[in-house]
Amino acid sequence: MKSGSIKPSRRTFLIGTGLTAVGLSVGFYLGVNNFPILPSSTSPDPDDGRFWLHMTKEGEVVLFSPVHDLGQGTPSSLTQIIAEELNLDPLTVRLVLPDSAQIPYMRFTIGSHGMSDHALPTARAAAFLRETLHQKAAEKFAVAPDLISDRRGGGRVGERTVAYAQLIASNENLILPDAIENVPLYTFDAGREKRSVGQMAPDRQARAIVRGEPLYVDDIRLPDMLHGRVVQAPCPDARIKSANTRDVARMHGVVKVVFDPSHAFLGVIATTPSALNLAMGALEVIWEGAEPLDNDGLARLVDVDAFLAKGRLEHQMEKADISSDLEWTIDHRLDLPPLHHAQQELRTAVAQFTSEDGLNTLHLWVGTQDAFVHRRKAARDLGWPEERIIVHPLRTGGAFGGRALYDVGREALLLARHAEVPVKVQWTRPDEFLADRARPPSSHRLRIRANRDGHITDWWQATVSGHFLLTEIMGPEWALDIARLAIADFGATRSIHPPYGAVNRRVEFQDVELPVHVGQMRALGATPNTTIIEIGMDRLARRLDMDPIELRLLNLGPEHPRLKACLERLRAMIETNPLETGEARGIACGIYHDKSFVACAFDVASRNDGPIEAKRAFCAMDVGLVINPDRVKAQVEGCLMMAIGQVLFEKAIVTNGTFTSKSFKDYPAPTFRHVPDMHIELLDARSTAPAGAGEAPLIAAVPALTNAVSRIQKMKITRLPIEVSQRPHRTETIW
Repeated sequence: MKSGSIKPSRRTFLIGTGLTAVGLSVGFYLGVNNFPILPSSTSPDPDDGRFWLHMTKEGEVVLFSPVHDLGQGTPSSLTQIIAEELNLDPLTVRLVLPDSAQIPYMRFTIGSHGMSDHALPTARAAAFLRETLHQKAAEKFAVAPDLISDRRGGGRVGERTVAYAQLIASNENLILPDAIENVPLYTFDAGREKRSVGQMAPDRQARAIVRGEPLYVDDIRLPDMLHGRVVQAPCPDARIKSANTRDVARMHGVVKVVFDPSHAFLGVIATTPSALNLAMGALEVIWEGAEPLDNDGLARLVDVDAFLAKGRLEHQMEKADISSDLEWTIDHRLDLPPLHHAQQELRTAVAQFTSEDGLNTLHLWVGTQDAFVHRRKAARDLGWPEERIIVHPLRTGGAFGGRALYDVGREALLLARHAEVPVKVQWTRPDEFLADRARPPSSHRLRIRANRDGHITDWWQATVSGHFLLTEIMGPEWALDIARLAIADFGATRSIHPPYGAVNRRVEFQDVELPVHVGQMRALGATPNTTIIEIGMDRLARRLDMDPIELRLLNLGPEHPRLKACLERLRAMIETNPLETGEARGIACGIYHDKSFVACAFDVASRNDGPIEAKRAFCAMDVGLVINPDRVKAQVEGCLMMAIGQVLFEKAIVTNGTFTSKSFKDYPAPTFRHVPDMHIELLDARSTAPAGAGEAPLIAAVPALTNAVSRIQKMKITRLPIEVSQRPHRTETIW
């Protein structure tokens, strides 16, 4: 890496590490080993772009990406913002995916925060750099700064031009100040004709991906590197009762067997992947601690009607008293299963211990959503200062919340310490299914009263769910017990409040600790919560014989103009694509994080009671200013495909308290043959700051497809996925 001329001072560097990291370091040095290490959730300040943007002495602009690249393309889109502010070709901005020693802090990367949190700081830093360079150009030409105008890659005054590189002296250091002054931001100027922002641009690593260049952790090859794997625990509290480590240790190619029964840790280190596979296959491990639980038993633990029979649920989100004596227009129950993170690459990590400047140092290559949590937890495991841990977060093939944990990184660290050489750990697909922190199951009940013209009078919504965020990602069990007493799981309650007005609204929630591995998934609880809301609205439209879009518009108040605009755009889209004979259409909409607005439709067909076929999918979405429409549409496409999986195929199977899927043969997921014709439109909102686009489409796509299947099958859908056994054997309408 070339040395940069623009760099933070030591004081601003320490400030940039964030209060959370400093507090946790203090906790470590005081010896409080169980002090919770929380996710890196602090959002960047508007001036934090000074930590990311550099200009070399040769005039090259470099972005040290503050966002992990999970395949969503956000780092590449940030280079478009820099190019817009500096009048550059985006391809001339060098993109670096930094390690934890090259950048002071990175927020935990998720699809709904990548662009919304980092667009403004990036634009401010780039704009201030532009104005600083314009000042230098003015000094060079001996004119007032306001006489300097933009040119591609530099400045202009009259017929005279100067490139940025000519304004950087070879011995000069330009330090961006702690507080960046307010300067014109080209990116957010709605009246400005953009050169880079709002334009399609390829992913900066697309060519390398196609060529098979080393970009992922699995591509790491180090001298003397061995291969390791750890036996995955079948459930959170499982303990190893016995294991045959002696015979495995004598197998050809096995270097070491690492067995710590007190921590349920059993790993093998081998010279080659093939030797490792044979050794792992020969291990005979007997576990204890798993409960004899299957999917039906798991469903009973979150049974919403069972909880309602005991009285009000624990968390009253909206508290209106609603009479249950009068007849309900709609009364619907929906049960959703646990889901696996099946769409991501296999988790992999490489750990190497070195000596640098006389100090022991750990290098950890890992695909993660949170490099700085990895650094803090590795430091705790080793009893080292954080500065001696360097985490290299490489490009990741999908995450969807499944890369939040330290698990595979910890396994590589511990095995490498025993091996005293670099060790690569790569999970197998059975490992992925067994140890996955799956989306928790949930159970929902929605009751609606409405008058004959469609206005909602009473809305009573109840949800019981396993935990999304109050899990091991947040801390040790004792801390979780305290947190769960104090607050509702704020991941499970995402989007739980309906956007529709009612005279009386009651929304209640109960979270339940489950004896299987669960955790966050794309869109968190917003997908289950929006699904029950939108199924209820679709059933209400059919009961009242109303157009489903008109019913929604009727009950959306003036506080939701952007959601209304999405529905109107969706209506225009589907009017030009009429249904064919034997098809049905489902509609849904939703709001994610109060910033992203989306409306979706699916057209489906089912011939001779055969499989459901998704023929067409439509999505109208408003996520504010769109930096790269191609990348945003790609996110929508991914969500539409995930919706097909969640509605028609996917369900994590639990047997004897353990997830039992081994491959895609017993966990079917959508493939290329399931791809529908997709129609995607992004609403023009250039005067609104960017919002998250990676999760929002999913919350409307799942209920839209569910409603379409309900209409074509003339059935009341009470659980997902929609299995053949659920379909009615009669033709009458079941509303």
